[in-house]
Amino acid sequence: MIDYLLAHWVILAASAGAIAALVGGFLLWRRHEQSLPDSYFLRWLTNDQKTALKRASVNFTETVLNAGEPGILISAKDFRRARKALKAHVAAIEEQRAGQVHEAVLTFALPNGKELARLKTTVEGKINWFTRWKLSRAVREVLMPSVKTNIVIHLSRGYPAAPIVDESFHVFLYSSPQASTSVRPPQRVLGLSPARRNALQPCGVGVPIIDNLTDFAVAELVDNCLYVNVDVLGSRRESPDYGLLVRVLQKVDEELIADRFLAELVNNINAEDSLAQKPGLENFRVTAEGFSGRRQTVLTSLIREILTPAVNSDVLITNMRGTNQIPLDGDTFRIFFNCSPSGQTVLDVPERLWGYRLLKRGPAFAPSALGLPIVDDSGFIVGELIDNNLYLHQEYIHYGSKLEAALMARLLLEVRRAMRSRLHTSAAAIDTQVTSHFVTECQRQVQIFKNRSKHADAAASQNTLRELLKSARREEFNLLRLQAAPGEELGREFDELLKNKNVTGVTVTNDTIVVTTRTIYCVHPKTKVKYDIGAFEIHIGISSGSVKWFNTTRKVNGGNGAMNAPHVDGKGNACFGNTKDLFPMLISKREFASVVELAIAFVESVNLDDNWGLYITNWPVAAD
Repeated sequence: MIDYLLAHWVILAASAGAIAALVGGFLLWRRHEQSLPDSYFLRWLTNDQKTALKRASVNFTETVLNAGEPGILISAKDFRRARKALKAHVAAIEEQRAGQVHEAVLTFALPNGKELARLKTTVEGKINWFTRWKLSRAVREVLMPSVKTNIVIHLSRGYPAAPIVDESFHVFLYSSPQASTSVRPPQRVLGLSPARRNALQPCGVGVPIIDNLTDFAVAELVDNCLYVNVDVLGSRRESPDYGLLVRVLQKVDEELIADRFLAELVNNINAEDSLAQKPGLENFRVTAEGFSGRRQTVLTSLIREILTPAVNSDVLITNMRGTNQIPLDGDTFRIFFNCSPSGQTVLDVPERLWGYRLLKRGPAFAPSALGLPIVDDSGFIVGELIDNNLYLHQEYIHYGSKLEAALMARLLLEVRRAMRSRLHTSAAAIDTQVTSHFVTECQRQVQIFKNRSKHADAAASQNTLRELLKSARREEFNLLRLQAAPGEELGREFDELLKNKNVTGVTVTNDTIVVTTRTIYCVHPKTKVKYDIGAFEIHIGISSGSVKWFNTTRKVNGGNGAMNAPHVDGKGNACFGNTKDLFPMLISKREFASVVELAIAFVESVNLDDNWGLYITNWPVAAD
């Protein structure tokens, strides 16, 4: 009897448990059904993936979730079929419009094949088995088709890690290649709301992975190492932010497939500006000096496809790293990056060129006025074309990123157009074009100076504008070159003249070169007291072989009335002593840089054995 009662109670308890489970399951199902959105938003699908949806009879609508965030909407009832058609796994779902739209972040199963199947994805660090599996699948499905090698995931959690050079691809989660400072990411990153508002400042040693909507750097790619800058891990007790991780990895994947985006760039350029392909182009070589890795790949590929058909010769690319290089003759077309025939890197570069944001905005060379300018839409002169030499005034490509490749493709297109146009343009028309662009650039630099804060370095601003004006004067100097000396010799002399630290400007008027200087000082040979002589205009007569000095600061009573300098009278004439014949000789040889150097040295010295020299003490003592 007791056994019967016990059995009866067991059956009743089991039945009650089953009923409770059924009721609980029903309530959960109802709750789930009520929480389902009307539709799901998917972004960054390829045309092939959209075609797969159409073949599976999955209806979708092209739309924009927010400004600059295009994608498609799929109804909730079709979402399961859509995932099956795309062979997709859901990494995360985020509510975008309450009760209406949820965004699904998807990864996609790897294509069948032994090549990828034999490759491994491992996680280094302590983590539970489920998180390890889910992290591995997300990273593997996004990156493996592009990297095609073993992947190692490092759980760095905010600590720096040195790049690892081996055959694997390394992913460092929430890390940087060097010690870095913490920053706050935007409210939305890559279209999602980060689970944690922590991030690291990129170190600048690799390709920055940029969120185009916020200009925020989410990761950094250093060779075969990827550093995710945003905190997608959290603490060991927290769940990773799988949605943001997948988005970052998908953005990185765009950079990894260089061959694909380079081909797209070339196709777009050729569609915009077609150029007949000449036979034998494959025989021309494109070589690079001073570039390596991704930068070299991007440059040589784009130049081979875009520029070689226009130059019809071998191309040599050289990174000059901010130095000068005179134009070279020969059949090879030469491209000098971060270079100019003369001058220094003093100009402010715009934030964008042809609409493409610069990842690094180092200073650029002022244009030399010796060649045809290459100008962006804003009027900024990015480089100059001088015969078979292309000078690019800044480096422009620092990482070989997709964004820089797009900028370089556009720049090369403009060079190609410039080469074609100069064949049908007269020298006078080119001169007019050069002058017009110089005026625009001067106006742009002046506006920059006006917009700077009152605490900006005024001296630096003056030097920048002075350098630009010096460059503009070269066009005047070309007139003298045609009259007086071979172009190459005089060009070198003029470059040397502008390198003199005391020279602030040069003008050419008829038969006279006028050189303006900074304040010149003279030290008393006995007392060692330094005297402020003043700033000068030095007039060099080309035909007469004469030199005159005019003090633009002051005249002082000396050995012959009001004097420009201790040994220069009020009319600018000097008491030369034993250097009388030296200036005419140098001028006759067109060695103008030496003339100016000697003229400045003349004012910097004093001869106490000469009566005029004794009046040096009448000049003011220089302020320390």
